[in-house]
Parts: sequence; C-alpha cells; structure tokens
Amino acid sequence: MKLLNDYKIRFIFFSILLYSFGLQGQENTNAPTLESNLSFVLLENERWSYAANLSYNFNLNKEFDWNESAFSGTAIYSWISFLDFTGGMFINNVEQNIYLSSNEFRPTIGIRVYRPMNHRFVISNLSRIELRLLYYSDSDNDQVIRLRNLTHLFFSTNKKRMSDDKNLFVFAYVEWFYNFEDDVRERFFNLFKSKIGIGYRLNLNWHFSAGVIYQNTRENTAGPVQFPTDYKTNLAYEWRVTYVLQSTEYKLKKAD
Repeated sequence: MKLLNDYKIRFIFFSILLYSFGLQGQENTNAPTLESNLSFVLLENERWSYAANLSYNFNLNKEFDWNESAFSGTAIYSWISFLDFTGGMFINNVEQNIYLSSNEFRPTIGIRVYRPMNHRFVISNLSRIELRLLYYSDSDNDQVIRLRNLTHLFFSTNKKRMSDDKNLFVFAYVEWFYNFEDDVRERFFNLFKSKIGIGYRLNLNWHFSAGVIYQNTRENTAGPVQFPTDYKTNLAYEWRVTYVLQSTEYKLKKAD
C-alpha cells in the first residue's frame, strides 16, 4: 500500500508538471533572464517568523537593457498548523529600457493554506493582494491593485519528510495574476507564471534551489522598443540560497 501511495504521489506531481508546460502555447520571443536570490528567514517562535529576500535579475541578451534590483520583507503569522497570514513590503528598481526606469513600492497581505512540511509530498496555496505604487523616470506614476494566487508543490526524492536534513527534492508552481488595470508601464507585465526545479535542504539552516520559469507577459512600456507590443512567453533561470535562523525562544521550545 505504501508503494502504491508513492506511485500515486509521483503521478499527481508529474501530471501537474505536464499541465503547467501545456499552458505555455506562445512562442518565446525574448532572450532568457537570470534571477539570483539570497533569502534570510528568522523563526521567532511557533507563531511568528520573518523573511527577507535580495534579488538581482537581468536579461542574458546584452543588447536588451532590462534589469531589476529588488528587496522584500515579509512577516508570517501561523494561526493554526495549516494556515498562515502574511504581510510585507516589496521594493525594486527596474531599468525597463534605455528610455525608461521605474521604482516600485508594493505593500502586500496574503493568506496561505498548506500541508505541513513533515510530509513527503507538500502542497500550499498562497493568495495575495498588492497595492503597486510605481514612480517612473519621466515623472509619471501609477497606483494599481493586483491579485495573485500561487500554488506550490514539493516532493522529496530521498526522504520521508520535506523537513528532513540532506533532503533532495523537486518542486513546481503555477501562479495567476489578476490586474485591475492593464496599462501599467512595464517591459514584463505579468499575467501567468509556472516553474519547475530541484532543491536541496542540507539542514535546518541551509537550503538551495534552482529552476526554470515560464511566464506569460505583455510589453507595456511607452516609446521605442525592441519587440512588438503583444503577449509573449518568457523564459527565466532562477537560483536561490536560503539561510534560516532560530531565535533562542524557538530553540528552547523545540528542545522541550
């Protein structure tokens, strides 16, 4: 029965992977981007944790001027064993093209429902609402609201629980965006994302992952552009290193 259940989990996981690829029906018209992330997590106690992320993203085509530097901070409140509330701020600077750059301040709140990490197969769903405050180099600005929903899947290939050390795992996600306004001036105006990847949890403190992202976007910047203004599927390579800290209170509680 255990072996049968493992095969069922694998079948569900890879079926969703194939489905996410099947949603990508448009031609990839841009060179890939590289997304680099350093994440820090503080486990304060059984209720509260905090996360910070630094990222630098750029297009691998040297003639394509887009690049992004970003910081995000998030507070997470665990209400019950499968439900979290989140709130935070995202800040970035983006060179949209040689004629336009932008700064964004994005307060966000969300709710996450999930299967705990003490299982081999973990699924979570994070729904967020964002207030996007964008300020452009030409003195224009945008204030818009956006909804987004992220469904994330994890599966350990060599351990019984995702929370085990020396855990080699695979993962995937799909994310939908609902934009209340469609004219936000961005080179990559997000509509949909999907990702597959592989990760390694060395221990509680160190986690590593890398993956490939497909995103459906629209070119919304004004002025001369290298590509037509239409819908595109863009490819991104993403890597992440995460370091997790534990407060003294958290360590003592776990030791009880």
